[in-house]
Amino acid sequence: MRVMHSTTGRPSRRLASGFTLVEIVVSLAIIVLVFSSVIAAYISAAFRAQWSGYNFAAQALAMQQIEQARAAKWDVMTTPPVDEVTNLSLQGWATSDGITWTGYTTNTLDLPISGTNVIWATNFCTISLIAFGNPTNYLHSVQVQTVWPFLWYNKTYLYTNTLVDYISPDY
Repeated sequence: MRVMHSTTGRPSRRLASGFTLVEIVVSLAIIVLVFSSVIAAYISAAFRAQWSGYNFAAQALAMQQIEQARAAKWDVMTTPPVDEVTNLSLQGWATSDGITWTGYTTNTLDLPISGTNVIWATNFCTISLIAFGNPTNYLHSVQVQTVWPFLWYNKTYLYTNTLVDYISPDY
């Protein structure tokens, strides 16, 4: 487009000139700032999405352990009474006065696996007997802590999901 000077009718060099070097540098700096913030936001969103997936898988693993305790038979009305809650298939059981049982299991997180990227988690389970007088008023407190690793920038962080549930006998 040709710009004409208003009084002389000749082409105006001043009005038709291009951008100055300062204007180009400032515009490039603004573009770099915008794109770097967009890339940083994308990386942060990818990190949070991956961490959320791991957290959800660990929560599901802890819930499996709680459901296993809920499904166990515990009948105090039979002779002899049956309490399979304390006989869960956990490793490393140790009893303390017949009131508290502890153990652990290891399992993989339920995540998409490709090759050797298996993520292992450990469930630490504590089952406590809570008494309210006679044996028909007992409860089991089941606490499951799932410890799982998360690798970010070549550093491994350990996170823990904790679930607690109370289980009453079958009647």
